[in-house]
Amino acid sequence: MNLKNKFAIVTGASTGIGRATAIQLAKEGAIVYLVARSIDKLQETKKMNSESRLVIFRRFLRFRQSYLSLRKIVQGNLLPSSHAVQ
Repeated sequence: MNLKNKFAIVTGASTGIGRATAIQLAKEGAIVYLVARSIDKLQETKKMNSESRLVIFRRFLRFRQSYLSLRKIVQGNLLPSSHAVQ
């Protein structure tokens, strides 16, 4: 499947299946937003992939504002630079 420049959001991306899924999607060419409670573990996930296609999303899904921000990404393929951690 060609995922080049497609957007993906992976929740629980700090460990386990979420981490593995995020890394594989990035290898397939997707731009992947990583979402989890632990920013430190998300940084580890990002370091595990040599591609720079992983973006850490600063906020958590339990907050309504974060959910709405993620929804805008999905609907409009927007790059929310104000929420991303580089």
